[in-house]
Amino acid sequence: MKHAIVAVAVAVTGGGVATAAAQDAPRPAGRIPVVRADDLPRHTYPVTTVTALLQEAAPFRALAGKLEADLRADFAKYEIRDRATLKSYYTTLGRLALLRGADPAALAYQDSVRSAEDKPALKLVGGLLERSLITARRGAPERLADRFPAVLRREVSSLPYAAVQAELRALKGNYELASPDLARGYLETMVGPAARSGEISRELAQLVVEIRTSQDLLFPLRDTIVAILRATIAAHTEKKADIWAARDVALTARDSLYPVVVGVWDSGVDVSLYGAQLYRNPAEIPGNGRDDDDNGFVDDVHGFAFTLDAEKATGMLFPHGFDPAQEAEYRGYSKGFADLRAGLDTEAAQVFRQKAAGLPPDRLKDFFQGVREYGFYAHGTHVAGIAAKGNPAIRLLVARFSSDEFLSPASPPTPGRSRRWVGEVTATVDYFKRSGVRVVNMSWGYGPGYLESLLEDNNIGANAEERRALARRSFDIEVAGLRAAIAAAPGILFVASAGNEDEDNRFGEFIPSSLDLPNLLTVGAVDIAGDEADFTSYGAVHVYANGYEVPSFVPGGDVQRQSGTSMAAPQVVNLAAKMLAVKPDLSVAALKQAIVEGGELKTIGEGKQIRLLNPRASLERVRGRR
Repeated sequence: MKHAIVAVAVAVTGGGVATAAAQDAPRPAGRIPVVRADDLPRHTYPVTTVTALLQEAAPFRALAGKLEADLRADFAKYEIRDRATLKSYYTTLGRLALLRGADPAALAYQDSVRSAEDKPALKLVGGLLERSLITARRGAPERLADRFPAVLRREVSSLPYAAVQAELRALKGNYELASPDLARGYLETMVGPAARSGEISRELAQLVVEIRTSQDLLFPLRDTIVAILRATIAAHTEKKADIWAARDVALTARDSLYPVVVGVWDSGVDVSLYGAQLYRNPAEIPGNGRDDDDNGFVDDVHGFAFTLDAEKATGMLFPHGFDPAQEAEYRGYSKGFADLRAGLDTEAAQVFRQKAAGLPPDRLKDFFQGVREYGFYAHGTHVAGIAAKGNPAIRLLVARFSSDEFLSPASPPTPGRSRRWVGEVTATVDYFKRSGVRVVNMSWGYGPGYLESLLEDNNIGANAEERRALARRSFDIEVAGLRAAIAAAPGILFVASAGNEDEDNRFGEFIPSSLDLPNLLTVGAVDIAGDEADFTSYGAVHVYANGYEVPSFVPGGDVQRQSGTSMAAPQVVNLAAKMLAVKPDLSVAALKQAIVEGGELKTIGEGKQIRLLNPRASLERVRGRR
């Protein structure tokens, strides 16, 4: 079953950073309300080949015309309030206007998106390149190349660097990597599988428009964009203040601590790295290939595992397809990709960029599939290191699931697979209960739209409506099973990552993050200064923790910095385990309350508030309990 924990995507977008808007469209009476993503209408678009969409005028023009008409018709028929959906629609309409030279309309769309944005940095940076392009070609399109550098330089210099430095670094990293060949390879990977059926969904059609906009209008300006951003970054030395160091609390062996079993429900963990911080099943003899304690699992000394088909397995690390040399190679590519996205000019970033730039489009799919596979393989080890930091009392119990989400296409859902996955989930939570687990980290999640996209990629379903119904059937089985399993373990605090889609997890029905359960706590991501991360999803979020450039281990012991709500959730697990190590009699309700109420409200943007995790304050709360 898919867990959607790997977020390795080649950002070749010309619009800078993806955002979510907070603006309602005009609402004539009688429109149909859209309450959840699954209520949105489905549209499909005929395609011949992905190459034709990128390189030929007529096929793209036909797709663009139908897409624009569909988006406008949706606004007329439906009452869409979800800001991520509105942002998606407005952004696409703006790109289509830009491509046909309707600059006043394109600028109006950019302005409406920008004024609606509630993340301050994205409000400043969103659409930076498009606005600069529009200004530079105003009145004299033939002079665009000459005028663009001065316009972009002026736009960038007007920004408050301290507030937007992460976004500018990411934009620089994106354009250092971007190229026509990469765009084609990326589109073949993302759209090619679905296109084999002869049609693609609205979401994929919007991706085609994004890539075509970048290819036709912004890639020719790439060297200028990179040079100006690089110079801007080099000219500034200010860094955001780190709010986390003062909030951190490390426990030591000198403290009076109680062991705390923590479940790492993820892609596996390199247990050789964590020594005494590992859970140990005293009734199991390691490596003898037997189920010594008769609990249904073989060699479950530090935890247990399931295969992709929900069968019980052994091994605490996901069995990847690399030989040792390839594993080392892709470990480096994984670090280089992360550094590049963060705008860091490291040796690993240069190696990654050179590798990607030197590959023909037909080999890029395999390359990025390898990067994604390594990312899945390393994910759980990285999460475990964050959860265990500074706590000698933690005992990590590995619950390894399997996935092929890094493949293109990955395995499609079926009701049978969903029922088997529910059996895996139930067995996993039962194991947690039997083993005395107090806290579980779940840095993964998905919604029905993800299952629907898998069906599209595998050309399953006669049409889009049938795929929607099939996805909903599987998803309903899964959400009911996961909800029941978590609810049946009231003595365990489950901690979920909010997601990296910059969307409302309630509207998208993401699980587990949007589940409303007393023993579930959802975590969003902020950066080192406590500013909301541009990627973090929102909606059902209890607290926000640092999810930007967080250092931790990958298999083998190397330390890498990674970003995402996957890195924010184990910060909360780390705190919960420390609180229980100090005060083991805390109930789940008291533990959750102390974590949330120990946090601090921070106002961002125009009156929006988020609650920042404060480990020191929360720990002092429980230490002071009588």
